[in-house]
Amino acid sequence: MKTIGVIGLSEATLRYAQEFGKFWEIAGAAGFDRELLNQDIPLFSSVQELLDYGQPDGLIVSSYTELEDCTLPLLLSSPNMIPDAARYPAPVMIAHALPYAPIIIHARELIASGRLGQLHSFHFSDGNMDLILHLTGAKPLSISMPSQCGIIKLENGLPGTFNHNTACGQVYEFTGSAAAMRLDLRGEIKVYPFDSRGLTETYEFDYFGNPDCNGGAAMLQHFRDLLNGTVTVPHTTVAQALTAAALTQAAETSFQEDGRYVEL
Repeated sequence: MKTIGVIGLSEATLRYAQEFGKFWEIAGAAGFDRELLNQDIPLFSSVQELLDYGQPDGLIVSSYTELEDCTLPLLLSSPNMIPDAARYPAPVMIAHALPYAPIIIHARELIASGRLGQLHSFHFSDGNMDLILHLTGAKPLSISMPSQCGIIKLENGLPGTFNHNTACGQVYEFTGSAAAMRLDLRGEIKVYPFDSRGLTETYEFDYFGNPDCNGGAAMLQHFRDLLNGTVTVPHTTVAQALTAAALTQAAETSFQEDGRYVEL
């Protein structure tokens, strides 16, 4: 079984490492207080000591760390956890659990399969740039946000709108030439065909109280596959996370400058 080193003060990171122990053993941790740790987990005084004596096969990182001469696969809470993550010499996976959630996988498959026909527009209500880019599979060209609502233009010519009102839940809506789709992260997808039958398709998902829509376990399985070498390319990449971060920053710039379009 592969071993994992845990770096950072995030209790969520430690929870991932501990709760999914069936995927790996924990070689040790650095950057934690002893009170946060299970007494069975070795606590090292520095990252280098963890690498030298714990000898993990991979690292889960949730605080800024400089890794010199390290070539272990990484699971980062965000791309700014290490210097120049895009140039790191081994696989780097970003710990965004939602793309691995069954409801998101199914929604993306519906879009990619052409079930909606050619996409004409989209709208989302929570400002999650990373997830909307993942669902559409397109890169952003520009964004305008004159208020708490905004407009995004993607490279394939697809326009979309968004707001930051989650009072009605985290909802993503897509309109295509053949059907419309409504994705509600509370656990439901509805597809509204435009053909003569007009039968609404409903897909329901139960998370059993899991805050990541049951994506966490699948995310960690994917990281385990990276460690084992059965996959070589992370599903949630540094490039994707940096693009979403740049889009979020562009939205903030637009808001500060009376909603002008900011190109990426």
